Amino acid sequence: MKDIMNPFQVREILEQLAEYLSVKQIVVVLFMEVFNFTAKETAGMLRDTEISVYKMGTSLWCVVEQNMNF
Repeated sequence: MKDIMNPFQVREILEQLAEYLSVKQIVVVLFMEVFNFTAKETAGMLRDTEISVYKMGTSLWCVVEQNMNF
């Protein structure tokens, strides 16, 4: 079972991410991590390629690990 986070913690994390990510990157995080869309579904909504979205999503975790303490 996944750990459930307090809504205030989630909001704080999203605000911190907004300082480091572009709008498109934030949308990818929300669609894929929060709403559980696939890279293919996300790419369709963003009119981008699945590979581009997948790479963006995986590279975002590098930013998170380098800049934030969860």
